[in-house]
Amino acid sequence: MDFKDNIESKLDKNLKSINNKISIPFYSINTVVLAKPDNSVKSLFQKKRFLLITIFFAIVLTTVGVYAYNKFLYDSKSLPKDSGLKQAEENGSINYSNYSVTVNGITVTVSGVVSDTIRTVLYVDVKGRNLDINDASLIDSSNTQYKLDGISNGYNIQDTKSTSRKVIEFTGGAQNDTTIELKIEKISNIWGPWIFRLPIKVIQAKDFVINKDFTIGNTTIKIKKITCAASALKIDYILNGEFLNICDGYVSNSSLTKSNFLRGGLVSIDNIYEGSTLFTPLTLENNDLLKWIIYTSYNSKKPIEIIIPIR
Repeated sequence: MDFKDNIESKLDKNLKSINNKISIPFYSINTVVLAKPDNSVKSLFQKKRFLLITIFFAIVLTTVGVYAYNKFLYDSKSLPKDSGLKQAEENGSINYSNYSVTVNGITVTVSGVVSDTIRTVLYVDVKGRNLDINDASLIDSSNTQYKLDGISNGYNIQDTKSTSRKVIEFTGGAQNDTTIELKIEKISNIWGPWIFRLPIKVIQAKDFVINKDFTIGNTTIKIKKITCAASALKIDYILNGEFLNICDGYVSNSSLTKSNFLRGGLVSIDNIYEGSTLFTPLTLENNDLLKWIIYTSYNSKKPIEIIIPIR
């Protein structure tokens, strides 16, 4: 071995020795293994995020729900359920009295009265929460006693937290201006009585005697009388034959003014049904035509139509 080969051999050994001592790792892109994330940490984060989102939406929905519920309560107290009474109020047909009586710490105020020949309605405010009027009686100056038709929750109350309004309705009304006596014996578990003597102005109604028969299938309906009053239009009739349960409908006059169904009732006497149906107030004149669209509980989709000539 010459001198050159000897030098190259030594250099080669020294390079190999250095390379063995200094190890520089090299990874191919195909062989790199990335570290896997900690799934338990990620799962915990996802659970916390889901919980926070759930709480957020629960707060939003609760807030919206409370607002909607309060708005419903407000609207239900600010809007009358009986649109006939609303029209009577708008037409100035309410006698405002604001007469109060206090018995056993409970103050009751009659704030308004609507009286026509169809019905007499009193707006009664009770000072106190969760107090109910269970019964009431009404007579006028001629000792005529009126039949209690119902007691319902009222509307248009300024102080809804400490005052509840009741609408007490009686069937019929006086023919002329009179004095009525309202007597409330008991409010919730508290005995009275609370007695009010109120002068009222009777709103005159207009009666149209019809006495005309109409045939509907196997039933004859005889229209006896139609009354146009401040708080309602009433049709009195007799049903003879198959029973018809009138549950909805409307009436309209020749001017196509529409009057909506309020409620109705029937009394059975020897298989002959005598009843009346109330609609919102409507003006009728002689030679008018009243169209009555009737929906019954047996066929609520196909209405019955009756054209009633007004004479």
